[in-house]
Amino acid sequence: MRPSAGLLLAVAAALAGCVAAPEAPRSPSLEGDAAWAALAVPFGDGHDHKSRDHHANLSTPNFEVVGWNPLISESLKRTPGGHFCGDAQDTANGRRLAAVEQRNLGGFALVDVTNPLEPAWLGELVMRNTRVYDLAVVPDGKHVVLVTTEPRGAPALPPLPLVGGAGPDLAWRPCGAPSFRAVAGEDLIPRPSSIILVSIEDPADPRVIDQRPLAAAGHSVMSAVIDGRVWLLVAAHAQGYYHYEFHEIAPTPAGTKLRLLSTWVSDDHDAGRPVQEALGGHDGWIAKHPGTGAVLAYVSTSYGFAILDLKDPHQPKRVGYWSDWTPERRAYAGQTHSLLPMSALWDGRHYTLLGPEFGSRPGPNPSGTVWMLDTTDPSRPTPVGAWILPVEVEWTGTYMFSNHYFSVHNRTLFASMYHGGVWAVDLDAGTKGSFALLPSIGVFVPDLVSPAPPDANARWAPTVEDVIAFADGTIVLFDGTSGLYAVRFDASRPMPAPDPWPIAPP
Repeated sequence: MRPSAGLLLAVAAALAGCVAAPEAPRSPSLEGDAAWAALAVPFGDGHDHKSRDHHANLSTPNFEVVGWNPLISESLKRTPGGHFCGDAQDTANGRRLAAVEQRNLGGFALVDVTNPLEPAWLGELVMRNTRVYDLAVVPDGKHVVLVTTEPRGAPALPPLPLVGGAGPDLAWRPCGAPSFRAVAGEDLIPRPSSIILVSIEDPADPRVIDQRPLAAAGHSVMSAVIDGRVWLLVAAHAQGYYHYEFHEIAPTPAGTKLRLLSTWVSDDHDAGRPVQEALGGHDGWIAKHPGTGAVLAYVSTSYGFAILDLKDPHQPKRVGYWSDWTPERRAYAGQTHSLLPMSALWDGRHYTLLGPEFGSRPGPNPSGTVWMLDTTDPSRPTPVGAWILPVEVEWTGTYMFSNHYFSVHNRTLFASMYHGGVWAVDLDAGTKGSFALLPSIGVFVPDLVSPAPPDANARWAPTVEDVIAFADGTIVLFDGTSGLYAVRFDASRPMPAPDPWPIAPP
């Protein structure tokens, strides 16, 4: 969809780093169209997957954009692009903060989304010599945690006017010089395969305050505060095995530091499954089980997922495991990536979502399968529902229509699908006592255009890898080239559900 006229007049505000919500509601073209699901993922002769115009007005009317920020960098004076993996959290200081990687610049951008109508750009940390793979906003509101992998070379960028230096037309001079103004913080040190603690107490000047090496390439990190302990779960990526580290953030005489609690490493091919198809650790989650009260970690493996008891955080104990992989299903099973345990019981039962990530089309299916599992008894995960993109799509690039991250609000799943945007799925169907194919009830395809768009060419427009839903109904998501969106979903207006793509439980 195109922005309203009022939004286009806000270019000056955008260049200052903040864009208000559209003045008028969006008017999607899919109102009342029973073919909405197929229309949302166009392909074929004449279609350009990189064109915003070819993906305009494809969201269903039960989604509404309430706020937008194109994440225009104070350093570049434009949207850097590469805004893929991110996080958003309600913090202890009452602010709702979001952070997202800036892959085309390095480092991350920080945004205040406390008022979803006016997401406000707060600052950035430029890390041109470090490949940030994922990040987490710590619920204390004072820190962001990064995981890094081996660098792929610094982006080809012009010199930036940063701390201790100046632009290309100015000579070097001391920071105290009257005409010097720091535009952005930059961390010049290459930091491969590490977990990095960044202070955001001054959000305009984020600072690295601690770092620990990882045994393999960093892949993901999540943070949770449980009974006063600030937990971190870090996944490292290695061929043939998965590697998880449990850390906490704790005060020390030398300041706030990362503290390693334990490492959990295991193989996932002890049942005749081929090593070459094992991709290593992806993502995980730490939460207190609302039924048992136990603090559990849910960690994805190459073929399924494991549930670990953290009663002794120095010795995680596996208490449950589930996999959808069989030799007959190998083309579209396994490759598990993301997990999300529900924070409360639903009608006395506990549920966990599990989803994969595929680099190419998973066999005959248009996407991987999101599984809904009953984990009321963590030792016996049982599939109760499944969802796949319900329509045919065209895969012409790596990860193009893969599942990635997901979030839940009021029994509605919001699944990010790379070039497919964000899909809304009714989870209530999985709570009825028998296995169900979960219906698709809406889609959001971001299509706003930054007033100062990235120079780098995107693989596709849009690209959405992360979506976070909050208890008040606000949904924060990131598009690779157009920035941060705050949206809302009206569950009272479900779209006609297309026939679900068939999938049988293993």
